[in-house]
Amino acid sequence: MPAPQAPAEIVSFPSSFAWGTSTAAYQIEGGWQDGGKGLSIWDAFSHTPGKVKDGSTGDVAADHLRRFRQDVKLMAQMSLKCAASPARGGPPTSALLWPAAVATLPRVCARRYYRFSISWSRIIPAGTGPVNPNGIRFYSALIDELIKHGIHPVATLYHWDLPLPLQMENDGWLSHKTANAFVAYARVCFERFGDRVKHWITLNEPANHAVYGYARGDHAPGRTVAPNKEPYVAVHYMLLAHAHASAIYRQSFQPTQKGILSIALNADWREPLDSSAGALAASQRSLEFTLGWLADPLYFGDYPAAMRKQLGARLPSFTAEQRRLLLNSTDFFALQHYSSLLVSERAEEDALPADNFYSDEMVNHHSVPGAKKNMLNWDIAPFGMEKLAKWIHRRYAPAGGIVITENGLPLREDSAEQARHDAPRTCYIKQYLQALARAMRDGVDVRGYFAWSLIDNVEWAEGVAPRFGLVYVDWPTQRRVPKGSAAFFARLAQTGSFSITPAECNASVATAHRFKTEAAELQAVVNRSAGEPKLSAEQTMAVATRTARLALLAEMQARYDAEQGEFELMRYWLEKGQKLRTGAKRQQQLSRQKAAKQEEERRQQREQEQQQEQEQQQEQLGLGGEAGEAGDVDGLVSEDELLMSLPGEADGELAAAMAADSERAAASGMPSAAAAVPSGLGLGAGRLGADDVGDRADATPPEELRELQPAPVEEDEEVQRATAAGLQAAVVVTPLDSEEL
Repeated sequence: MPAPQAPAEIVSFPSSFAWGTSTAAYQIEGGWQDGGKGLSIWDAFSHTPGKVKDGSTGDVAADHLRRFRQDVKLMAQMSLKCAASPARGGPPTSALLWPAAVATLPRVCARRYYRFSISWSRIIPAGTGPVNPNGIRFYSALIDELIKHGIHPVATLYHWDLPLPLQMENDGWLSHKTANAFVAYARVCFERFGDRVKHWITLNEPANHAVYGYARGDHAPGRTVAPNKEPYVAVHYMLLAHAHASAIYRQSFQPTQKGILSIALNADWREPLDSSAGALAASQRSLEFTLGWLADPLYFGDYPAAMRKQLGARLPSFTAEQRRLLLNSTDFFALQHYSSLLVSERAEEDALPADNFYSDEMVNHHSVPGAKKNMLNWDIAPFGMEKLAKWIHRRYAPAGGIVITENGLPLREDSAEQARHDAPRTCYIKQYLQALARAMRDGVDVRGYFAWSLIDNVEWAEGVAPRFGLVYVDWPTQRRVPKGSAAFFARLAQTGSFSITPAECNASVATAHRFKTEAAELQAVVNRSAGEPKLSAEQTMAVATRTARLALLAEMQARYDAEQGEFELMRYWLEKGQKLRTGAKRQQQLSRQKAAKQEEERRQQREQEQQQEQEQQQEQLGLGGEAGEAGDVDGLVSEDELLMSLPGEADGELAAAMAADSERAAASGMPSAAAAVPSGLGLGAGRLGADDVGDRADATPPEELRELQPAPVEEDEEVQRATAAGLQAAVVVTPLDSEEL
């Protein structure tokens, strides 16, 4: 009879929760020289040989400039219709994510959004100076089309495509002149589009932009001159650009336009490698050096103290007036999250070279044990979404809540037919939203989720091979084909809920309860055999198989705990599994020895019987003679008997683990035992290198891989005493108390 499957979990979100998709101008628009558009740093960078892996450029991209009406219709189809449509001319029937928009956009559904970016060089071709009317007309038409189809426009003013003249004349974001130019550009956008756009993002991922553009050189503008200084200067001026643009909006536009504004910050969750004080400190420091680098000035008025201490004069300072402008300059926390990693303390003797950007953080980065990798080599670790949201909630308590403005999965999809079956992307979105819902149940204020991205795009220096879109783009023909994930997202936007089972996404299930049951059953077998002088080879092999089964259950529980981000429990169960697997191997070897011994005894017995038969025949024939004495048959050697130790609980560890696991997941069915048991589930944490990650600001420096290894397991003292005493019991087991597990 097949084991019962784990029940589906229903994950639900409030009726006011916002659902949307995101894109960026350079990545989808094309028309790089059309309609009076000026050149951007990405136009120049992508045309430089060797800068983009497959030589792709944004010259045409997804041709959104010409096909935006078709793309908006796709969005409307994906969003389906509101759960309760507003009456014509009346206010929406459900609360908005951002209430300021209610009165001014009465026909727009409260839960449908599209985040796009405006190309600065399409609005002001030289970065400063005359405004391009063609650029104004394009974005005005896009905004009108969105509203026509009942979709809220969310406009990002800057998504990495700086006008090229500002880079050539000012060194880009290394100059206050670029920050001043941005403020003037932002004012133009507020004036021309603010009557309809009520949700603004000033800049997209400044940390990512600064590290990859001004330290690593992997992104435009491709600088590597001073990697331990220039990124901090670039972020400093991007923060000031945001603060001044926010001040202008609030003073001159917000009172009449009733919109709100923020800045999009990216972060990976940084999990401590273990429970040591060094690892805990490394985790906190790593979060401050990545997310706190931008968020602390916005909520506390200055950079984190840890950065001030480590960087000294290399970290720019804010004036009192700049601090005032920065403080509370956002109306919500825009978070962009894709992956997680583990961190540990880096010893001083292992310090990276001083000119390496990552040397200041003084941490080692490790891959997440058991995590799958996406095609950009980022760890898929949904638990990080929950932990990061809670960290932000505790540290900043942002007014306006948290909005996930980017999250998604890149896949290699070589055809439209293959892309239709993008189940891994649907599972990715489900699992990350499941983690986000857990954070919300624990009191974290989260108000929306935007999938990256609406359609396939040019993924910066990675080219067009990684496809993030919910809609497939056939590059030669520009044909759009909705993927399976688009259908899922359409239902999600309509209903605000979905169901998920571990089996559908190949996720683990908790096995601690099954482990307890089967361990007790094995203990009962051992207790019944205690009075027997010996176990046969077959009996010993049966015990070995059941012991190997327990080892597998322990390893499966370890994998489950790793997927939940519970790494202390993961290590606990890994150690149990290793101990049991070692015992099972000893039993299997002993069973083979017993089988060989029993076969030898049977052979000797057959020879004895044959000799006796011959003697009887000789006596019957009158040949006389006495039968030879049969040789003594050796008994089984007691000291070779099985010695096995099931886990005890004198320290109460397992009881604590069980309590934690039972709160997290209900017991689920397990497949029947197999004779061949795998040697492990691949749970390890290798140290990451710079080449092992994709376009994330917190990519790690090049280093060798490091594995998480459980501590060596020694035989229990009871086992050693049993061996020394030459006990006759076939199995020596640590008793299982009724409260164990």
